[in-house]
Amino acid sequence: MQKRIKRGKNNLVAELVAGELRDITGEVVHQAAKKGAPLAQEVFNQAGSYLGVGIANIINILDPEIVLLGGRVIQAADFLLEPLRKL
Repeated sequence: MQKRIKRGKNNLVAELVAGELRDITGEVVHQAAKKGAPLAQEVFNQAGSYLGVGIANIINILDPEIVLLGGRVIQAADFLLEPLRKL
């Protein structure tokens, strides 16, 4: 997110942290995504895809019976799970 903002993509995330890019957290990006910020939603879409690839690799290597997602990641499930399921 920081790199994209530095490249000139001004968005709600930068506004939410008053331009202090070091203050950007997943929670801030999630807040922006819930408010409809396209760049924040794009970042979550990409993260969900990466998470899906990682989980698929773990499944292929370890063959677990179940995969659980928890912690703060699951709070953004509304944006992460759809791209994850596409893989």
